[in-house]
Amino acid sequence: MSQRLLNTLQLPLRALVTSSIAIVAISVPLSATAQSDDSFAVEEIVVTATKRVASIQDVPLSVSALSGADLEDSVAFSFSDYAESVPGLSYNGNDPGNDKMIVRGISTDSFNGALQSTVGIYIDDMPGVDVFVPTSTPDLHMFDVNRVEVLRGPQGTLWGSSSLGGALRIVTNKPTVSQAEFRARVTAASVANGGTDYGVDAVGNIPLVEDTLALRVTGYTRTDAGYLDASNRGTEDANETTVTGGRASLRWFPSNNLVVDLTGTFQRIDADDRGAAWLNDPLDPAATATTSDPTTYAYIPESRDQSLAMGNLVLDYDFGNVNLVSSTTVGESELESVWDQTTNTSFPLIGPTGGTIFNSGFFNDDKSSTFSQEIRLVSDDPDSAMTWIVGAFYLDNDRDLRSYQGLLSNASLFPNPLLPGDVQFTQDIDNGRTEKAIFGEFTWHINDRWDATIGARYFENEQDFMTALEFAPFAPGFPSFVSGGSTTTSEDGINPKVSLAYRPSDDVMLYGLAAKGFRLGGANQSALGAPFPLPEIYESDTVWNYELGARTVLNNGRTVLNATVFYVDWSDLQNTFRLEAPLPPIPFFVTAGSAHTQGIELELTTQLSEDWEFHTALTALEA
Repeated sequence: MSQRLLNTLQLPLRALVTSSIAIVAISVPLSATAQSDDSFAVEEIVVTATKRVASIQDVPLSVSALSGADLEDSVAFSFSDYAESVPGLSYNGNDPGNDKMIVRGISTDSFNGALQSTVGIYIDDMPGVDVFVPTSTPDLHMFDVNRVEVLRGPQGTLWGSSSLGGALRIVTNKPTVSQAEFRARVTAASVANGGTDYGVDAVGNIPLVEDTLALRVTGYTRTDAGYLDASNRGTEDANETTVTGGRASLRWFPSNNLVVDLTGTFQRIDADDRGAAWLNDPLDPAATATTSDPTTYAYIPESRDQSLAMGNLVLDYDFGNVNLVSSTTVGESELESVWDQTTNTSFPLIGPTGGTIFNSGFFNDDKSSTFSQEIRLVSDDPDSAMTWIVGAFYLDNDRDLRSYQGLLSNASLFPNPLLPGDVQFTQDIDNGRTEKAIFGEFTWHINDRWDATIGARYFENEQDFMTALEFAPFAPGFPSFVSGGSTTTSEDGINPKVSLAYRPSDDVMLYGLAAKGFRLGGANQSALGAPFPLPEIYESDTVWNYELGARTVLNNGRTVLNATVFYVDWSDLQNTFRLEAPLPPIPFFVTAGSAHTQGIELELTTQLSEDWEFHTALTALEA
């Protein structure tokens, strides 16, 4: 949770008398929740993890859900604020908007941007814009959110290639056509070794035509104070981050059978510097830091400016016993980032006079656009012995990355006259990717106690890669060194799933599950046209997940205890290697080897009284 540990105060503007103080770093949270039921039962959570509405206790797979009320009560703003409360979910806090999500230990890299993520992230029905090789994460601000669903284990049947380890869904609140609503809150927090966080959130719901049409608008801004000092730049609290964004939704009931939802989402994250602390200055070994005084020794600010814009249209038509759902999404994201490269272009500070610092940076402008379309039919007959879902999915993604490395200061003094100006090299990358799939799941309700489910997804993927790399001339009058090329990859396959569920009583469900997931392969773009012995492409990797689970409601509904044991067999792992010579290290990827993870997940929720709820989660993992 970085350095935000103490004194978080939130003030709901609609009712200041209900303001609360929450310790957001607590690992086993006690949350105050208003319950109108005198039995103090744990509130039932309804999820759509299987693309149909169901109680979380009736879903035969490992899924957790955090309600929007609990997220706001605990003042959770982003992934890092709630990830620790979900069993099996972990994250690497790299940079703002670039947290790496990991489920059940399924990951071969610790940061985004190298390989396709193993955790699919969805906002409602919208897949993340960078679904293939993300350099940023759609870390939506947690305000006016209905719930967060975390699906553990591969979700390749219903959710596709980006869910090798699992999927995370952020489900937002929809407009209400029956009544108006307005609420707002102000938040503030003191930051250890830093300044003060502050933010303002507001939401308004307006029925435009009673019982027919409504508009819901959400807006927010927050500033996370920095806590790292850049002593070599004379800057305190250098890593301040500002998040601004909003969402506008229309819900329309043109008839009793049709629901139309139109949603636009925008968010921007501006980070002045990275959040990684350094222990010493590579150019001045005498300069050291301590854990009690976090410091960055980057010689230039390593800033990240990330924007995300998405639009989604959902049509849901009820034919009676079958629903037809169409979900259309368009999205764009852009990331402008800087990485300090000064240590690679400077001479160490040797002796009393030292050397010369030549500030340099690696600059990225990464743009991505996505179009996706899903159409599905969902059966809705509670008396039928067979329920099913069938659908088709299409996705098109284009990525345009422009990068260069250059000197920022003292360029005229750089002791290599072979560099024209301040640019050392440039890199252009263009990728185009399409995914087509058909999928289905069928559940046979054998009797009141037994259910059997079988499902599969057939997919076809095609990817186009182009890269161009240009180095400055080796000497005046010589041409630049240019490398590059293009290639195309394609693959298809089937991801099956089977499960069996047994209900010995109304409060207990036992199930067994086997499911397959995959992660897309791709091209080693640094190898395209390069005179180095690198493989041009790398293949996809796959997992088989086997699990047994129990979903139980105890103590007259006051306690919910869920447990899962699992074993994951991982084949043809995508691994990262580096070519160390003759140029600076060049990363490339190969598929090799196998691995497994196995473990136990426990989740306990108990309603202690009308006002107090206790929740804890435990994961034991061996890999």
